[in-house]
Amino acid sequence: YRHLHAVQVGQWMSWVPVVGGSAGALWGGYLSDKIVRTRGPNARVWVLTLSQLVAAPFCALAVLLPTAPNDPSPWPFLSLIPAYIVGEMWIGTAIAVVLDLVPKEMTGTAVAMYMFVIANVGGNANVLVSALLEVLDYKYTLLVMYPGLTVASGLLFFLLLLFMRYGLRRDAVKQDTKRCGRQSELVVRPSDESGVEASQGTGPALEL
Repeated sequence: YRHLHAVQVGQWMSWVPVVGGSAGALWGGYLSDKIVRTRGPNARVWVLTLSQLVAAPFCALAVLLPTAPNDPSPWPFLSLIPAYIVGEMWIGTAIAVVLDLVPKEMTGTAVAMYMFVIANVGGNANVLVSALLEVLDYKYTLLVMYPGLTVASGLLFFLLLLFMRYGLRRDAVKQDTKRCGRQSELVVRPSDESGVEASQGTGPALEL
């Protein structure tokens, strides 16, 4: 987009991120809540993984499709619409996953740490652009920073899914082990059928 005039870029970027991003955030939260009722807590992470991997090709098209000041093609900007709608589904879903993973008494701390990482680590990722421009072309730098990091986030979400599955399986094994241990302790003790001898007539006679 650096070859386009600011007005040409502003005609699209003034509304595409707002409309596409808002729709994606709302759709992602609604879809994850709907799926988690039937698929379990792992369904949210599936939404995160698939949304990033599906959005990555549209992100790449936004960088690769040609456009020029004399003949501004709308296709690079139009490809951003599905990229935002699908790619921004992580916003509400990721927070829901964070709240699912931590105990209730730690939700405030977990959300604070989550927002700290988003704002200070993710928000400063643009400093990598100048470093990449020293070894890569401008277009390839955008490919690494936009669709490349989108694919990387999808793979990280998939790695989280594997860890969650392992954790749930381990917890299930522990619960089964505890249950078997409790059942083994419940040993049926045979009742004393010998009874207790009646005291009537067995004691010494009282002489008057």
